[in-house]
Amino acid sequence: MVIIELGWGNAYVMSAADAFKIAEILGRAKRYEDKYNSETKTTTHHVFPSKTMPSMKIMSDALYQMAELAGEPSDA
Repeated sequence: MVIIELGWGNAYVMSAADAFKIAEILGRAKRYEDKYNSETKTTTHHVFPSKTMPSMKIMSDALYQMAELAGEPSDA
């Protein structure tokens, strides 16, 4: 299994084949960002090439099985 991190605190686990498909698609995607200027009270919109790829790391089968058994974490 592979963990892909997309942004802060958004990690997804999937098969290696699916992870590579997502990485390939994101490699062709452009980034979007909007910037608010509080002085002029206007928002500008920007589309530009991405300089980074999502973080990917291998997850062992044992860790995956343990994490799946633990399920969703509680807020306690």
